[in-house]
Amino acid sequence: MRFIVGDLVIVQVVKAVPNKDAYLTVLIDKDIFALLPKKSALKPYKVGDKLYVAIAEVAGSRLLLSQKTPQFAKKIFTLEF
Repeated sequence: MRFIVGDLVIVQVVKAVPNKDAYLTVLIDKDIFALLPKKSALKPYKVGDKLYVAIAEVAGSRLLLSQKTPQFAKKIFTLEF
């Protein structure tokens, strides 16, 4: 699967990674892991929490997520329920 910076995805927190100061997450229905740095999260999360995030960086097979990018804000504000 190909990911593009700015794509909005739903993830579930798997665990906190203290040495990276980040949350390890898994993309819902895709079984792909990604990191959400705590400084890029809107609030503290617990294991099992599901949340919307934007893809902030794609480096090879690594995904870095964020809830504080302009792309995230734009996508959230235009999201239709």
